[in-house]
Amino acid sequence: MAFFNLIGNKMKFEVTTDPVSSYSSLSVTSASFDVKRRSFFLVVIVQPSNAKQSVRFGVQPVVEVRDVGTGIRAHPLKEHWTLTVSLVSGAPNATLSGTTNVTIENERAVFTDLSVSIYGTNTVLEFVSSSGHKVCSTVQQN
Repeated sequence: MAFFNLIGNKMKFEVTTDPVSSYSSLSVTSASFDVKRRSFFLVVIVQPSNAKQSVRFGVQPVVEVRDVGTGIRAHPLKEHWTLTVSLVSGAPNATLSGTTNVTIENERAVFTDLSVSIYGTNTVLEFVSSSGHKVCSTVQQN
Protein backbone atom coordinates (compact mmCIF):
# COMPACT_ATOMS: atom_id res chain seq x y z
CA MET A 1 0.00 0.00 0.00
CA ALA A 2 1.50 3.33 -1.04
CA PHE A 3 1.25 6.30 1.29
CA PHE A 4 1.76 9.85 0.18
CA ASN A 5 0.78 13.39 0.97
CA LEU A 6 -1.46 15.35 -1.40
CA ILE A 7 -0.12 18.89 -1.53
CA GLY A 8 -1.73 22.04 -2.90
CA ASN A 9 -5.31 20.80 -3.21
CA LYS A 10 -8.21 23.15 -3.82
CA MET A 11 -11.96 22.62 -3.70
CA LYS A 12 -14.38 24.34 -6.05
CA PHE A 13 -18.01 24.91 -5.07
CA GLU A 14 -20.59 25.78 -7.70
CA VAL A 15 -24.22 26.81 -7.26
CA THR A 16 -26.84 25.06 -9.38
CA THR A 17 -30.50 26.01 -9.15
CA ASP A 18 -33.60 24.53 -10.68
CA PRO A 19 -35.10 26.44 -12.34
CA VAL A 20 -32.02 28.29 -13.56
CA SER A 21 -31.58 31.64 -11.87
CA SER A 22 -29.00 34.39 -11.60
CA TYR A 23 -27.35 32.35 -8.80
CA SER A 24 -26.65 29.37 -11.08
CA SER A 25 -23.30 30.64 -12.28
CA LEU A 26 -21.84 31.43 -8.83
CA SER A 27 -18.74 29.56 -7.72
CA VAL A 28 -15.96 29.83 -5.21
CA THR A 29 -12.61 28.06 -4.91
CA SER A 30 -11.06 27.32 -1.53
CA ALA A 31 -7.60 28.30 -0.47
CA SER A 32 -4.89 25.71 -1.11
CA PHE A 33 -4.63 22.92 1.47
CA ASP A 34 -2.62 19.73 2.02
CA VAL A 35 -3.88 16.24 2.81
CA LYS A 36 -1.41 14.39 5.00
CA ARG A 37 -1.19 10.84 6.22
CA ARG A 38 -2.61 10.28 9.71
CA SER A 39 -0.09 10.24 12.56
CA PHE A 40 -0.34 7.93 15.56
CA PHE A 41 1.04 7.35 19.03
CA LEU A 42 0.76 4.56 21.62
CA VAL A 43 -0.74 4.74 25.11
CA VAL A 44 -0.63 2.06 27.79
CA ILE A 45 -4.28 2.13 28.87
CA VAL A 46 -3.97 -0.79 31.30
CA GLN A 47 -0.67 -0.79 33.17
CA PRO A 48 0.79 -4.22 34.03
CA SER A 49 0.68 -4.95 37.73
CA ASN A 50 0.52 -7.67 40.38
CA ALA A 51 3.71 -9.24 39.05
CA LYS A 52 5.28 -12.09 40.99
CA GLN A 53 8.34 -14.13 40.11
CA SER A 54 7.64 -16.67 37.32
CA VAL A 55 3.86 -16.14 37.60
CA ARG A 56 1.68 -14.37 35.06
CA PHE A 57 1.08 -10.72 35.83
CA GLY A 58 -2.16 -10.37 37.73
CA VAL A 59 -3.04 -7.45 35.46
CA GLN A 60 -1.84 -7.82 31.87
CA PRO A 61 -1.00 -4.70 29.81
CA VAL A 62 -3.24 -3.25 27.13
CA VAL A 63 -1.82 -0.73 24.65
CA GLU A 64 -3.93 1.48 22.40
CA VAL A 65 -3.09 3.22 19.12
CA ARG A 66 -4.31 6.82 19.12
CA ASP A 67 -4.61 9.53 16.50
CA VAL A 68 -2.24 12.48 17.02
CA GLY A 69 -4.79 14.97 15.70
CA THR A 70 -7.64 13.97 18.00
CA GLY A 71 -5.90 12.15 20.86
CA ILE A 72 -8.55 9.43 20.71
CA ARG A 73 -8.52 5.82 19.56
CA ALA A 74 -7.28 5.66 15.93
CA HIS A 75 -10.43 4.06 14.52
CA PRO A 76 -10.37 2.79 11.89
CA LEU A 77 -6.76 1.65 11.84
CA LYS A 78 -6.43 0.59 8.21
CA GLU A 79 -2.94 -0.91 8.35
CA HIS A 80 -1.87 -4.24 9.87
CA TRP A 81 0.10 -3.57 13.05
CA THR A 82 1.84 -5.78 15.58
CA LEU A 83 3.23 -4.83 18.96
CA THR A 84 6.30 -6.33 20.62
CA VAL A 85 7.01 -6.01 24.33
CA SER A 86 10.37 -6.28 26.06
CA LEU A 87 11.72 -5.86 29.56
CA VAL A 88 13.83 -2.69 29.76
CA SER A 89 14.45 -2.47 33.50
CA GLY A 90 13.87 -4.53 36.59
CA ALA A 91 15.80 -7.26 38.35
CA PRO A 92 19.24 -7.98 36.86
CA ASN A 93 19.22 -11.07 34.62
CA ALA A 94 15.40 -11.20 34.58
CA THR A 95 13.70 -12.37 31.40
CA LEU A 96 10.23 -11.68 30.10
CA SER A 97 8.15 -14.72 29.15
CA GLY A 98 4.84 -15.26 27.43
CA THR A 99 3.47 -14.02 24.11
CA THR A 100 5.62 -10.95 23.52
CA ASN A 101 4.43 -10.16 19.98
CA VAL A 102 0.69 -9.61 19.42
CA THR A 103 -1.49 -8.31 16.61
CA ILE A 104 -3.23 -5.01 17.19
CA GLU A 105 -6.97 -5.55 16.75
CA ASN A 106 -9.56 -2.80 17.02
CA GLU A 107 -6.70 -0.37 17.68
CA ARG A 108 -5.63 -2.31 20.81
CA ALA A 109 -2.93 -4.80 21.70
CA VAL A 110 -3.97 -7.08 24.55
CA PHE A 111 -1.35 -9.21 26.28
CA THR A 112 -2.56 -12.28 28.17
CA ASP A 113 0.31 -14.34 29.58
CA LEU A 114 3.33 -12.15 30.37
CA SER A 115 5.55 -12.97 33.33
CA VAL A 116 9.07 -12.18 34.56
CA SER A 117 11.56 -14.84 35.68
CA ILE A 118 12.90 -12.72 38.54
CA TYR A 119 10.82 -9.92 39.96
CA GLY A 120 12.42 -6.76 41.25
CA THR A 121 11.56 -3.15 41.80
CA ASN A 122 11.51 -0.61 38.99
CA THR A 123 10.23 -3.10 36.42
CA VAL A 124 9.43 -1.33 33.13
CA LEU A 125 8.15 -2.82 29.89
CA GLU A 126 8.72 -1.22 26.50
CA PHE A 127 6.17 -1.65 23.70
CA VAL A 128 7.26 -1.14 20.07
CA SER A 129 4.86 -1.22 17.12
CA SER A 130 5.66 -2.62 13.70
CA SER A 131 5.35 1.00 12.52
CA GLY A 132 8.15 2.12 14.88
CA HIS A 133 6.09 3.76 17.64
CA LYS A 134 7.27 3.23 21.24
CA VAL A 135 5.82 3.59 24.71
CA CYS A 136 6.88 2.33 28.14
CA SER A 137 4.83 1.11 31.07
CA THR A 138 5.03 2.95 34.36
CA VAL A 139 7.42 1.60 37.00
CA GLN A 140 6.03 -1.44 38.81
CA GLN A 141 7.23 -1.96 42.35
CA ASN A 142 6.57 -4.60 45.03
